[in-house]
Amino acid sequence: MSEDPLVVVQPRGLDRFKKAVSRVVAVNVMKVRRPPPGSIPGVDLDYPPPHIGKVHEQVQIQVTDFDSDDISVKILNNDSLAAFLDQERPQHSKVRWINCSHISFDVIKILGKKYSLHPLAVEDLFHIPQRVKVDLYEEHVYASMILPTISKDENIDESKFYLFQGHQSLLMKSGFPEKESAYLYRPNLVMEQCAFFLLNNGVVLSIFQNGGGLCVESINKRLTETPKKHSLMRRYSDPSFMLYAFIDVIVDHYLLILDFYQEQLAYVQDKIIAKPKVYLTRALHMMNKELVLLKSVIGPADYALDTLISSRDYEDFSGSRSSLTAPYQISKLTATYVRDVKDHIQFFVGNLEEYEQLIQGMTFNSITHSTNESMKILAVTSLIFLPLTLLCGIYGMNFEYFPELHFEMGIIYFWILASVIIVILIFISWRMKWLSINH
Repeated sequence: MSEDPLVVVQPRGLDRFKKAVSRVVAVNVMKVRRPPPGSIPGVDLDYPPPHIGKVHEQVQIQVTDFDSDDISVKILNNDSLAAFLDQERPQHSKVRWINCSHISFDVIKILGKKYSLHPLAVEDLFHIPQRVKVDLYEEHVYASMILPTISKDENIDESKFYLFQGHQSLLMKSGFPEKESAYLYRPNLVMEQCAFFLLNNGVVLSIFQNGGGLCVESINKRLTETPKKHSLMRRYSDPSFMLYAFIDVIVDHYLLILDFYQEQLAYVQDKIIAKPKVYLTRALHMMNKELVLLKSVIGPADYALDTLISSRDYEDFSGSRSSLTAPYQISKLTATYVRDVKDHIQFFVGNLEEYEQLIQGMTFNSITHSTNESMKILAVTSLIFLPLTLLCGIYGMNFEYFPELHFEMGIIYFWILASVIIVILIFISWRMKWLSINH
C-alpha cells in the first residue's frame, strides 16, 4: 500500500474561529435553498442558482485506488482536485473511491463535469435535508442516505441539522424529576446527509455533509486494516459492493439508535410495573414523538433498496477494468448483501412500530392507573362519610317527639359515635389496603 504523507497542522485560535464561522455561513446559505416556483429543475453547473453557487467549504478529498493486490491513497483539497483527475489512473485502480468530507460547489462542479453527474442529482446534493432514496440515471446510480447520530450535548451546533432537539429542556420544564433524567434523558438527533454515486468505469463517489465520521473510518478500516483475503471489497474489487458497504455502515447506526430506545423503554416498563407514576407519561409522549419522526425519515430506505436491487446486473466483476462499460452494474454478490441490509431496515421499522404500540399501551395503563387511584380516594372518602350522612339525616328529621334531641349530652354522644364509626372504617380500609395510594 502506498500513501501520500498528510501533515496535520493545528490551526490557531483565530483560524479555528474563521473556519467555524465559514461553516455556519455555508450551512445557513444551504438552508435557504429552495428555488422560486417555476424554476427549471436541476442544476446547470455553468450557471448555478445563486443559493447553490455561494456554497463553499474547504473539503478534504480522499481518493483511494485499489484492487485485490494493491491500494493507494491520495489526500487532495479544493485546489488540487482538478489537476489530479486529469492524470491517468494507476494500473491497480480497478475501483476508484473518491470521498468528499463536505459539500462545496466548486468541488461538485469539477466532479460533475468529469463524471457527467445528472443535474437533478446535483440539485439533490444541495437540498438538505434530502429524503432517503435511490435514483437510477443513464450514467450512474445516485443514492441519498441519512446518517443519524444521538447527541447529548445541549448546545446546538448551527452547522448541523437536527431531526429533533430541545426535548430534554421541555421535559424538565414540565416538572420531570431530576433523579429520573439520567435514565430517561431526551437526546438530540443529528442528521448528516450522505450522497453516493456509482459511476462508470468502477468509480464510487461519496459526499458527506459533515465529514462522515465513523462511516468513512469504518470503510477505511475494511480497505486497509482488514486482511485482503477477509475483505470482500478488496477480494472482489466490486464498485457496487462498495456502495453496499456504505449503506451497511449507515444502517448499523440505525440499529444503535434502536438499542438506545429499547433500553429506555425497558426501564420505563419496569418502573410502571413496580410503581406507576404520572410523570412517566411525559417521557413516553416525548419518545413516541421521536419514534414517529425517525420512522418517517428512515422508513423510505426499504423502498430505496428495492430500487437498487431491481437495477442489478448479474455481471461478474472478475474481468479487467475496461470491461466495466455498463452505466451501473449491481453484481449478484452485491444484490445478495443488499437484501440482507433490507432485512435490517425492515427489522428497524418493525421494531419502531412495536415500540410505538408499547408506548401507547404504557401511556394508557399509566393514565388508567392514575384515574383508578383518584377514584379509590373518592370511594374511601365516601365510605367514611356515608354513615355520618345517615346519622345526620336521621337526627335531622322534623319529628315532634325525638328523645335523643333533648338529651343534655346528646351532641357529645353524637361526636363519640361519629368518631368510633370513622375509626372503625379507617381501620377496615387500612386492613383491606384501600389506603395504599400511588400517585
